[in-house]
Amino acid sequence: MSPKKVNIERIVYLIGAGASQGELSEKDAPRGILMSEIATGMSLKIRRKNIRILWDVNNELSTPGIDVEHLITLYEASGTKKHSKIAKRLKELFREEIEERINELGDSFFPTLFASLIDMHSIQGLDEELRGILTLNYEDLIEQAMQLVKGGINYSIKTINNHNSFSIKEDTIPILKLHGSFNWKNEYPISVENKIKEEEDVLWIPPGVVKRREIYPFSMIWGKAKELLECDILRIIGCSLSRNDWELVSLLYSTQKLRTDKKQYKIELIDYPERCEELLKQYIYLNMVAFLDIPEVRKHLINEYFPRFAGQDNVPEDVLEELKAFITPEKHNLFAIWLRAKGENLLNKGFSLKTGAENFFEKFVLSGLGYEEA
Repeated sequence: MSPKKVNIERIVYLIGAGASQGELSEKDAPRGILMSEIATGMSLKIRRKNIRILWDVNNELSTPGIDVEHLITLYEASGTKKHSKIAKRLKELFREEIEERINELGDSFFPTLFASLIDMHSIQGLDEELRGILTLNYEDLIEQAMQLVKGGINYSIKTINNHNSFSIKEDTIPILKLHGSFNWKNEYPISVENKIKEEEDVLWIPPGVVKRREIYPFSMIWGKAKELLECDILRIIGCSLSRNDWELVSLLYSTQKLRTDKKQYKIELIDYPERCEELLKQYIYLNMVAFLDIPEVRKHLINEYFPRFAGQDNVPEDVLEELKAFITPEKHNLFAIWLRAKGENLLNKGFSLKTGAENFFEKFVLSGLGYEEA
């Protein structure tokens, strides 16, 4: 009898600020990097440094729910010299605030969740192939994890390395930084550096509703992202797909609907139930699956919080509604829950989670599920 053919699913990840925030939350970092927290930090700096040109803007930054990207765009679009200066200074503060919070983590910080995610795809016999990672983040937490697990970084563009902690490794899993990076210096080839002093030298697309991606290297990165999305599953972790991400939504739509093989890839939303419901309503034309509709996730959470229904395929609707209300940012780290659900599912199928000397994924999963490490 011939061996059963295993269908290997091609996997791509899209990670946003919420994924990096998950890393910080896992280590109880004192300050977060979500947009609302960055806006608060920018406001405090304006007052503390008495930045005159931004004094009037400070009231807007202090408004609950303020959209920093939208605010910067409005000032850029006015066309006046003063407003252009305000937009430029806001961008500088935005970068300064994020870099400051990442630097506070210290040299000993270990990106546990990202390392576990990458390492998971080295499990022998896994029916998934990790094709690449798309990221909207400017910081380098995902690169730190890739360096730890794979021994180097592949940005899919021509780079020279002047970074003390990273190696360039063109044959490893590609990381496509759709909006650039704080460690990219605007040269050719692009120089990857630890700290870049001058704002004009940093190769990134600053916050704004209109993301100018037609210039090099962004034109190439977005083109490669389109090719990468010839996949079976796109997992979106911590990315809000807000009104500021219209080009990204357009990319997802075109790659889902206009495929030559007519097969739409599935988008798994690794986000809080309330946000998933918003996205499903907002983007009804995208093939999306909500967090609690991912089978291994639902099973894991039902087993943990409603054990009387453990193992049942048909869980009462009122129980699911209670679970939706219970899973909140204040109580849960969705990134961590998803990783453990994946690990538990693999263990139940008889997989060994061992991948090598470090076993990042195995250690993380077993520590959270109460198993003794094999």
